[in-house]
Amino acid sequence: GLAFVPRVFNLTAYVAADEAKWVLRSAHFLSALLSGDFGAAASQVATPEVDVLAPGVTTMWAGTLGLLAKYWADGVSLPLLDYLASLPYDHSERVSLDFYPWLRFPIVLIASLFIVAFYLLLRKLLPARCIALTASVMLALDPFFLNHSRVIHHDALVTIFMALSLL
Repeated sequence: GLAFVPRVFNLTAYVAADEAKWVLRSAHFLSALLSGDFGAAASQVATPEVDVLAPGVTTMWAGTLGLLAKYWADGVSLPLLDYLASLPYDHSERVSLDFYPWLRFPIVLIASLFIVAFYLLLRKLLPARCIALTASVMLALDPFFLNHSRVIHHDALVTIFMALSLL
């Protein structure tokens, strides 16, 4: 709860500068997967105007889960591929604000579960459980990590998977 509540509260409070690009990359990724064009699933294909890109596959998978949830929740009569094609690919700044909570939620969930896993793994490495608990609480409430683990972006996921692999 300590990890989840601060992350899930008010997921439309702000939008990060390049978050819309991850929404569109996720939609493009899902479209490519559904159509069987795996070569088009790269983030570079979705946003060729960006000079430097991270592969961001885990971010696009998380975004895909959010897009699928939004599609089903909206009860749209369009086929999924048409729904994805209707997104404003030419103007990423025009992605509707109601997409963000759906695409952010999988990241929030992964980050919250990570903090529990962080505690459980750290508890095995350290002699005192209170140290593992203190470190986990500090991580759960760290403003920088808290901010990055409630947006659709690859920074928090890279941190999560690197920390898990190290532990």
